[in-house]
Amino acid sequence: MATYEKIEAEQVAADNNLFKALDVVDTRKKVVADTKQHTATATLRVTNAQLSLEAADNAWKQATSDRDVAQALFSNAQSALNAAQKNLELALTEQGLAAKTLETARKTLEEAQQRFNAAQKTLAEAERNLVDAKEKYSKAE
Repeated sequence: MATYEKIEAEQVAADNNLFKALDVVDTRKKVVADTKQHTATATLRVTNAQLSLEAADNAWKQATSDRDVAQALFSNAQSALNAAQKNLELALTEQGLAAKTLETARKTLEEAQQRFNAAQKTLAEAERNLVDAKEKYSKAE
């Protein structure tokens, strides 16, 4: 029976070694599964980071485009402002010239009025002289 017990002990030892080996395999499978899970999580994070990078790049491109449009609008507004300032300067110059012309016209009108008044006096005196001359002529006849 010693041989039987020896074989049984070897069988038990072999079974124990098999169970230990299976435990090691199970542990390794868990490590592999955990590693796969971590890899999947890392891959997902990388994918999300790439998508975020693409979104940020698109936003940056849009912002650059918006900035260029705003710069063009600002340039147009600046040109319009410069043109308006030139028009204002011209209008002020024309206003000054118009004021001078108006002053000259008023002086000319005043001088014409004075000449007209003098002409009226001269005419009134001429009419009186004519009336006097007619009366003298009528008397003289």
